[in-house]
Amino acid sequence: MNLASWANDRATVTVPGTYEERGDVLDDWDAPAAVFPLRGLFEPGPGDVDPDAYAVSITGTFRARGGREVPAKARVDVEGFGTYGLASDGQRVRSATGALNHVLLVLTRWEVR
Repeated sequence: MNLASWANDRATVTVPGTYEERGDVLDDWDAPAAVFPLRGLFEPGPGDVDPDAYAVSITGTFRARGGREVPAKARVDVEGFGTYGLASDGQRVRSATGALNHVLLVLTRWEVR
């Protein structure tokens, strides 16, 4: 599936750097390893709609043009929709001919009510 030319939602991906403290390797969001823009199609999901819940899960998918690798520990800021984490590494989707078409990001975040 090639993304349509009108699929022009914008997102910024931030991949944290790392540092070592007391033998543990920790994510360093103040010194990111990579920050790059993505363009594609954002599809908000239904999320968890329990009205009595203290916090709700908000989900969605972002189909980004190109085949850029996006690790699960990255943060994705979707313009106009907010900041999300990833449920897993970005999944590369290939066409029937083997050409790389896009990467699928499964987004999730928790919001306190």
